[in-house]
Amino acid sequence: MSRISGGCRGGEAPLTVRLVVPALLLAGCGGGNDDTAPPPHDAGGADVATGCAAGEATRDDGSCEPAGVRPKACGQGFEADQTGGCRAILPDAPCDAGQMALPGETACRPVAPCGSGPWGDIPVEASTEYVNGAYAGTDSDGSKTKPWKTIQAGIDAAAAGAIVAIAEGSYSENPSLYGKQARLWGKCPSAVEIVGSSAQIATVDLGYAFDGTELHDLAIRGPQRGAIASGSKKLVLERIWIHDTGLIGLILTKELDDTELTLRSSLVEATQDIGIIDQGVVMHIEDSVVRGTKLKAGKLGRGVELDAYPGGPPGTASLTGSVVEDNGEAGVYVSGSTLTVERTVVRDTAGRGFDINDDPTIHARANVEIQSSVVERSVEMGLFVGGADLGVESSVVRDTRIFGQKLGRGINLQMDPVSGERSAATVKTSLIERSADIGICVMSSDAVVEDTLVRETKTVVETQYGDGISAVGDLADATLTLTRCRSETSTRAGVASFGATISIEATRLECNVLDLNGEIFLQSGTTNVPPTFHDLGGNACGCDGNDVPCEVKGVNLNAPTPPG
Repeated sequence: MSRISGGCRGGEAPLTVRLVVPALLLAGCGGGNDDTAPPPHDAGGADVATGCAAGEATRDDGSCEPAGVRPKACGQGFEADQTGGCRAILPDAPCDAGQMALPGETACRPVAPCGSGPWGDIPVEASTEYVNGAYAGTDSDGSKTKPWKTIQAGIDAAAAGAIVAIAEGSYSENPSLYGKQARLWGKCPSAVEIVGSSAQIATVDLGYAFDGTELHDLAIRGPQRGAIASGSKKLVLERIWIHDTGLIGLILTKELDDTELTLRSSLVEATQDIGIIDQGVVMHIEDSVVRGTKLKAGKLGRGVELDAYPGGPPGTASLTGSVVEDNGEAGVYVSGSTLTVERTVVRDTAGRGFDINDDPTIHARANVEIQSSVVERSVEMGLFVGGADLGVESSVVRDTRIFGQKLGRGINLQMDPVSGERSAATVKTSLIERSADIGICVMSSDAVVEDTLVRETKTVVETQYGDGISAVGDLADATLTLTRCRSETSTRAGVASFGATISIEATRLECNVLDLNGEIFLQSGTTNVPPTFHDLGGNACGCDGNDVPCEVKGVNLNAPTPPG
């Protein structure tokens, strides 16, 4: 292994360092190459043991696989784009209000079908209590012929676990399931709605509902929160349409006690501040859409938020087979909590796709794992990580758009300057493309990137950077390991170190303005720290089949800065 370090302070001549020689070779700050150096031991970047080129991995059958997402790893509802990435199969045009589409669906559809008759296809059981707000009689007993007129009356009369069947209509009430185990079941969300008043904290109150309570096939709206759950487990909300609320659409909180809820096959749209929030409890979002969360007074607008309960435990959640789109400040916001994401699309966010942070108040790091998912068309950051842990595998981060005059990063890792927590990330078999600033940026944090393709990092304005992959030791040291990766067509550097330590193995740098850049950086404003490169062998540089020696060049580039 060769260890290459160097860089030039402002005003000195550029530095050129060979990365591919077996012994340390510094060309010095005079800028000239050493033509007498021994030939590179890994010229062309071929792996003699496997026969694979730089930027390729070996399959089990011995064939070579290029960096990026493996076609078979795109996941259900996605298709390979044949260039190292995946695309979600979704309709070309946005869905109308009350309509949704999940990955794999090519047309918008209602949240649930309606069926025929007053109660549609609601299951029929001996204990079912029937509700029909249009019933004109005064002798309600919960039967089909003499149904209750309000949902609350049906809940109050229901035996444990019974279905409360709700006929077509708009019900102006705030039903509470406190101390009850019931299954509220509407004809369908487009025909049955519960409209709450401002007198209660939520349209539907699931606080202290008995375990196993369920809501199916109905719509919820109102001037307050859509629904609130606390102190209950095994709650299920299925084929629910929560929309046009004055506050948060769905809130799960540990305020009363431990809570566990599954939201399945549902649509949460046009809510205020936050679509869904988990405060210190367990939540599963499956096959659902969260979109169009509105900002209030220019703040929030988060699709899904996962927090610790104030002073209490962190939240735990999963997000599977879903679409989070067209939200404001963040598609998904995580603070000091744990989230797993699989087969999900987060797109068209007016702010960060994912905003992932530690919670200094309870000394908890967030931990987010993303697999077989797509994050696209975010603004400023596709994935932002501050003092937290991130795992990305077989996923795509693309088309991160510019914010103001500077930032448009695919993945950004940085230290939390308040808590001093470093971020840590592992990125495997993924694609980061068309970022409008930096593809992957590691600042005073640690990252391992394997079998990943970073391409077409483009600057839009002169104040941007244009590096495919960049590491910066701004507040403390930064470390980055690249293995079997490919960084190509960057408008500045394919890989850049600003006082950071970068280890590179079997990696291809292709058609970048600078393949490798290294600059001395003034860490914490006090200490000049040189860039350090560890050559682990098998690397290659060049363009369109014309290989050149991999050289680290210092040309006094400006270092990336953290977001404000």
